[in-house]
Order: sequence, then C-alpha cells, then structure tokens
Amino acid sequence: MILSIDLGTTLWKAALIDENGAFAAKTALGTPEVSEDGHPVYDSGSLKQTLSGLVSGLGAEKLRSVRLIALSGMAEAGLLADRYSLKPLTSIWPWFDTRTLPLFESLKHKAPFADRARVTGLPDSHKYGIYKLLTLLSLSKADPKRTVWMSLVSYAASILTGACAEDVSIAARTGCLRLDTLSWDEDFLDRIGLSSANFPALSAHGAAVGCLKSDFCGVPAGTPVALGGHDHLCAAASTDDMKNGGMFLSCGTAQVLLKAARGYEAESGLSYGPGSNDLYAVLGSVQSAGGSVNLFCRLLYPGQDYETLLKEASEADYPPLLTYYPYLAGSGAPHIDPLARAAVLGMTSETERRDIICAVYAGVALETRYIAESLLYDPALPICCIGGLTRHERYMQTLADVLGTHIRVPAESEGTLYGAARLCAEVTGAADLGPLKTQKDYAPSRKLAAYWDGAYRDYVTTLRRLYDR
Repeated sequence: MILSIDLGTTLWKAALIDENGAFAAKTALGTPEVSEDGHPVYDSGSLKQTLSGLVSGLGAEKLRSVRLIALSGMAEAGLLADRYSLKPLTSIWPWFDTRTLPLFESLKHKAPFADRARVTGLPDSHKYGIYKLLTLLSLSKADPKRTVWMSLVSYAASILTGACAEDVSIAARTGCLRLDTLSWDEDFLDRIGLSSANFPALSAHGAAVGCLKSDFCGVPAGTPVALGGHDHLCAAASTDDMKNGGMFLSCGTAQVLLKAARGYEAESGLSYGPGSNDLYAVLGSVQSAGGSVNLFCRLLYPGQDYETLLKEASEADYPPLLTYYPYLAGSGAPHIDPLARAAVLGMTSETERRDIICAVYAGVALETRYIAESLLYDPALPICCIGGLTRHERYMQTLADVLGTHIRVPAESEGTLYGAARLCAEVTGAADLGPLKTQKDYAPSRKLAAYWDGAYRDYVTTLRRLYDR
C-alpha cells in the first residue's frame, strides 16, 4: 500500500492505494482553520494530531501494510520554524493570506525584487513564500539566524521524519528558487539579508526525504516519506496528458490549467516551474473556481447539500443569462491582480439562485478560456479535467462548450492523491502505477460555438475595461 496525503485549501484528504492503482480506503476532513487576528490560519502545534486523526480513519489493519507515504498540498502555505529544533515559531499561513500585501506593494518595484520573473519564472505575487517569510519575521520578531521558512507539506514531513527538506515544485513558489539551476538564489537572498539556510534543503520532485521516526497510526517506523509537492502538479501526474503534449485542468478550490513547455517567457504573465524530462510546467489559474461555487452554495443554499444545487443547476436556462467574474481571491496568472474583485452582472428582479450558479460556472469557464488562449491551446486536443468540480456536470459541459474542445473526466476524482502516489512510487521505485482512465467525455456543442465566441469577446472586453479603471 501507498499512503497518500493531500493538504488542500478546502479539504485535507488521505487514501490508501495498492500496487495496482486501486483505492483501498479514503478519508477526508475540512481544512482545520482557526482565526488569528481575524485571518484564517492553521494551528502548527496541533498538526501532528490533526494528521493522526485524518490517517487513522483509513483503518489500522490496512495501514500496517503501507510501504511508502506520499505528501502533497498547497504550494504557498507555510510557517516559520526554529532552524535547529524544527519547532514551530508561528501559525501556518494559507496561500491566500493578505497580510503580506502591504510589504509586497512596498517592495515589488524595488531592487532586488523587481523583474524577478527572469530568474524565477514567476510573475510577482504577494502569495509567494518570500513575502510571508519577511512579514512573519517582522510580526514575530524571530531571529533570522535561527529561523527557516517551511511549506505546510515540508513541515508535515518534518513532523514524521525529522528531516528539513523541500520539494522543488513547492520551493519554486517561494520566489527564491532559480529556475535555470533549481537552486536557491543565493545572490538575491544575500541582498535582502537572508541565505539558503533560511530554507530547507532541496529535494527532487517525488523523492523520499526520510523515514518515519516511529509508528504512525499503524504505519511501521522506518517507512519512507516522499514529497509529491505542489498539489496541482501532483494532480497532473495522475494522467499522461502533459507527457503527450496536451493540457491538464486541475479543478479544486482554485483551478489551474497546465501544460509542458521547453522554455519559459518571463513577460508572458504565466507561472513556470520545474517539470519532468527537462521540460517546464507552465500554468495559469482561476484562484476562486470551486471557491466561487462554495461561496454561492453557502449564501444561496444555506443548510442544504450540494445535491440540491446540482439538481437546480441542471434545470436552469442554458446558456446562462448572467455574467460572472470569478475574482473572489483576486485574479491569477496570466493577469495577476490581488485587488481584483468578483462581480455578477445582469441580474433582474426575476433572477433565481440557479441562474447565479450557472453564471458562476460560465464565468469560471470563460476565465479558463482566457488562460487557455494565453497558453496557446489547440481546441482539437481534448483536455483532461480532475477535481471536485467534475461532479458538476453542467459546469463540465459549459467548459467544453466555452473552450470548444472535448473535456475528459476520469472515473477517479481524487487526482492529487493518486498523482502524488504515482509520482512518488515511480521516483522511489516502490511501484509502477498506470495513468487514470477516462470515464466520461463532454463534447462541445457546435450549435453554441458562435454564441460562446461572442460571449467570450464581451467577457474579455468588459474585463479589460474593469482593469483599465
């Protein structure tokens, strides 16, 4: 068995996957947020207990057969820890924490922070680890000589193994990794009074970083622990689409469209990171995709489950009558704007809640097309889509219609858990898991092609006017 753990934005999940790629057990819990000065954070002191509660639900008997643990999760969530004892010095900040914004705004146009994309492959953003590190140092008054910035994933690994290591796919999201050499940017760090000692040792994508110090929920001591790293890249590893030149869509709280590239363009606005076989992984993101659906479900369907929303959405007018801009957490790559805001346009006194839900689906799909065109996608090639939003069949069909391409959905929706297990098993030699197979194919409507082409032009035109203001 492989124990795969995914520490995501909305849910933390765990699964046991056998050597044939079958899921033997799954468990999940809501991301354990607590409040800190009015901001949601994760309690670093109780992380091991939370992980134990998550994993123990898989069953002690099955856990005794685990031979590899694969960890993945949010790329920009992290904390400050003591460099020597690895004890936490702060809470764990989520990727979307806005307390970094003042520092980011004051530094982004100044040397050595300006024009970092040529080195990191990333358009600058307040989300990156460097801005969290500097903000936390200021707030906590911690001694930089004794501190280390650790992602949520690397800190979880340190609890289990005692190792201080960071997967390169998450290290890339700190804003401090040289993309050409996959090493910490010592020159940049020296200029701001830090060094590579303020970060964990770098680990290859999917490699083992240590072994369990002691039994963990029945998993034997000495079991290797590997870092799958960035959750969206792990989801992409569940299929072979990117290997074969296609695109992959990871549909979670945030939605990320990825493809492989031979080089990177610093001026594109897209995010580049380490890939495989000497290729880069390039991505653009809708930062509030599932997050938008979650918000309107909470506002419009209080006390009701998702089945009610799904049923009403399937009965709503199509194409939708409203326009939605999905910027609840700002706009992501290729047009990063942390101050962008969401909007629903076109409501009347006759608007029903199901109309709003379908507008949300369409808005996320239109934003996805905006990203896809930046990535120079080919509508003739299908796009594999995995994640929680694949349950929303009206959204999947809208996505196919808006993009004008086939959307393929595997039978297994837990792409990050499977992809992390597949990647780490391959790198460590633990197993050879095949790609997930397609269960459903959504074909684009030819009749609606002209409608959605026009809707997209209107969407982008209005979008640009809003940004110009």
